[in-house]
Amino acid sequence: MKIYLSILLVLNVLICFGQSKKFKAYADTVQVEANPYIQNHNWETFFASENIDQELNLLDVDNDLLNATVFFTINKYRKKKRRVPFVADSALFVGANAYGNYYRSSSFRRSEWTSKKANKNSKYTAQKFGFNGEFVKAIISKPALLDKKVFLDFYHDHKADEELADDLGLYYGTKPKPGDSIGELKPIEPYTYRSFAEILAKQWCFGAGKRTIKNKGYSVAACYVLMDEKSLFKSRIPNAKAIFILGGNQMDLLPHEDDPEPEPEVENNEILAEKVSSQK
Repeated sequence: MKIYLSILLVLNVLICFGQSKKFKAYADTVQVEANPYIQNHNWETFFASENIDQELNLLDVDNDLLNATVFFTINKYRKKKRRVPFVADSALFVGANAYGNYYRSSSFRRSEWTSKKANKNSKYTAQKFGFNGEFVKAIISKPALLDKKVFLDFYHDHKADEELADDLGLYYGTKPKPGDSIGELKPIEPYTYRSFAEILAKQWCFGAGKRTIKNKGYSVAACYVLMDEKSLFKSRIPNAKAIFILGGNQMDLLPHEDDPEPEPEVENNEILAEKVSSQK
């Protein structure tokens, strides 16, 4: 049994090392353009835009708008906590972009192993692309992209994918059997850019990233949210790959190892929203 466990441990180390080398090779070639929304706005002027209240159409996502909305929503939270809003950092943004595009959505499911991988890779890309801070921290998540009500059944109709090009084929209710009459279809509601960003920001700000995001030691950050196209047209709710990378210089402000652990991450968006609402 000990030999078997030792072999598994060695294989795991070799796999991680191989993945790390491949990621570094990929990251070294990444070139990204600056986000125009983040360049031209701060968190106050950005929220005056009507664009963020438009429907988040999963078949035609404005990635720049999506990322800016999440970034500025977190800055709004920082301001409420009497913290200086994060400054967008180009080196951290390259790292977030590289991680988001290179890894599959399984690498965004929070666990000790994936968190260590995200931190390790983020530190590498930060240094590679000129970040001059002393420390880097990454927060990852795999948020749902539709506003599904928790206790309602839903089903996927693959025929809708073929007949309606703008429909994901996800409806509330029970899937009709052959020969059954079909009533009015009720698609699962989409988010707006604003409502999705608020759910994701609360998931980070009140959950796994609670201590990190409100910590004064972090001063710069980058956000990257990318729809996982492989999750579309399936019998499950589509999801995104999301990473938020923070950096800073003031080591004395970082939390100590013996500080209490943050609240566990809540995967379900609606349950989290209800919890946040009850705290107000």
